[in-house]
Amino acid sequence: MGKNKKSASKKNGMSKLSYAVRSDITRLVDTLIKRCAKVPGQSSFSAKQECEDFKQIYNIVEQIRELEKGIQLPTYKRDVQMKEFFQWAKANGIQHGPVSAIEYGSEGYGLQCVENIAEDSRVVSVPVAAMITEHSAYNTYIGPLVKRDPLLQEMGNVRLALIVLLEYLNPESKWRPYLRSLPHTFHTPLHSTPSHINMLMHSPVLESVVKQYRNIGRQYAYFYRILHSLPEARDWPLKEYFTYDAYRWAVCCVCTRVNSIPQSPGAGSATHLALVPFWDLVNHTQGKMSTDFNKTEQQLVCYANRAFSAGEQFTMRYGSRGNADLFLHSGFVAAGNPHDSVGIRLGISKSDGQHAAKLSALSLLGLEPVGEFALLPDDTPLSPQMWAFAVIFCAQPEFVQKVLESTNPVGMVQSVEKEPSHKELCTSVLKFLHIRIGLLMRAYDSRDKSLKDSSDPVTALVSRMLDSEEVLLLNARQYLDSRLAAHAS
Repeated sequence: MGKNKKSASKKNGMSKLSYAVRSDITRLVDTLIKRCAKVPGQSSFSAKQECEDFKQIYNIVEQIRELEKGIQLPTYKRDVQMKEFFQWAKANGIQHGPVSAIEYGSEGYGLQCVENIAEDSRVVSVPVAAMITEHSAYNTYIGPLVKRDPLLQEMGNVRLALIVLLEYLNPESKWRPYLRSLPHTFHTPLHSTPSHINMLMHSPVLESVVKQYRNIGRQYAYFYRILHSLPEARDWPLKEYFTYDAYRWAVCCVCTRVNSIPQSPGAGSATHLALVPFWDLVNHTQGKMSTDFNKTEQQLVCYANRAFSAGEQFTMRYGSRGNADLFLHSGFVAAGNPHDSVGIRLGISKSDGQHAAKLSALSLLGLEPVGEFALLPDDTPLSPQMWAFAVIFCAQPEFVQKVLESTNPVGMVQSVEKEPSHKELCTSVLKFLHIRIGLLMRAYDSRDKSLKDSSDPVTALVSRMLDSEEVLLLNARQYLDSRLAAHAS
């Protein structure tokens, strides 16, 4: 931007960007959409290249954010809005037990029990009529756009993000008290900087974080183009407030609190995506599943999964979700997560003398030549898929040929662990995995583990994610140490 370019003028209390600034944003949006369209192939994954790709996209996004900084969504005091929200919830058929909303530090708002709650008590129930669903967009001024746009037709989560933004800006919205009670800021992987991405250089979650960032950048650019080219969008509030920060906020509102709700028979799909007011005040802890959808009442119901005492935080289990999923979509990591796993990338090199035969054997086993294979948190951490891949990777030509000729290739690969005749191959597999995991462990050993207490929320989140991965790697290495010692005796 030249020195003579005025950045903005005021309109209705909001900055209106000048023609020159808008032109600069349009140019950067064109660059962003082209850059985000460059997606690396599965077989050519490079952590170093992913970090570089992120940095390039990030630099474009930051230039856009700087130009758009005069346009800010209105904000509201959450404690004030929470009181209005509870009144709205009651008026819209949302029922709840003896709980109240209070802040729990870095967790944000949650529900505190104001009296004892017995196990299996019905604590929260939310009717479908009170929810914002992916179909709500059809009944707004962007309805015609939704009906003809292929991206909006295909992706319910994107429709939800736009409807959140649209309804948040609508002072007459049915969901106004709910939307104004939502967090103003988030600290998720979408708020990463290059330094956060460099922390994840050796993490299996790196690819997913960069992919998510790339996708949101592409979506922002796509809708920016649409909103600034559609004649009917000229007076839409959505167009006036549509910035990268606004869209990212709406995406975070959706991905941190979206639920999949059953639909009525004949609706086209078994479920649809929805934001469930009040339900999303319940934070996560491990425990038994205690949620249900009552088809007769058309309500989502949460029961107490244990007895809660007055003064305790009322919580639920969010499902059987690993920490990579919680980290990426919910912005937290659950310590001691029994549903956790960490992916180890393995592949058959094209220079392998048995490349073609091994690929055929993997195909019989339902495996790709390159992929991520899970380490689990239990006493036998090697997933069956990881074991099968490693067996083929280490196998001599005679064994690979037997797998290709076998009527039960899965059983044959599994027998390597048990049959004395395969002891040499089994030892090779264990050593291969031990070396692979050991190499990964070096990167985790050398990092600054004090960063989990960082004052920067995203740095602390990333550090806790790495902690959870390191626990699984250490468990797997100890398991392999034990197995190798047994084979040597």
